[in-house]
Amino acid sequence: MTIPCKGTDKAARARRRVVWLGGVMGLWAALAWPGTAAQAPAESPAPQPSAAVQRWLNEVEQLMKAKQPPEALVAADRALAAAREAQDPVGEAQAPRARAQVLQHLGRTAEAIAGWREAAAAWARAGDGPGRIEALAEAGLL
Repeated sequence: MTIPCKGTDKAARARRRVVWLGGVMGLWAALAWPGTAAQAPAESPAPQPSAAVQRWLNEVEQLMKAKQPPEALVAADRALAAAREAQDPVGEAQAPRARAQVLQHLGRTAEAIAGWREAAAAWARAGDGPGRIEALAEAGLL
């Protein structure tokens, strides 16, 4: 790549090229080497549901992998019931999320949208912005 310069002096062009390449290499080194650039703060981990709810959510995932969406829908409903019983706000958001995913897989779009909206409201109550954004985006895409 050549850097625009006044005149046609080959030596001036070569100096500019060296300066430009030096700047690019310096920027690369600052970004690539640990400890040389300001480190971004670590992202906080995603909130986790209670153990009882997580067991049901794992069941939903296994049933979907086994291509058993009707059974997965039942497991998602049980996850929501367990979350409400345990007063688990994260579980109350993840259960409708799982249910919406199953409904979406089944092609039941209107119900899936309602599930994503329920998940978004639950994430808002739980105070989790990324979860709420995901749910609203998924509902909007359907």
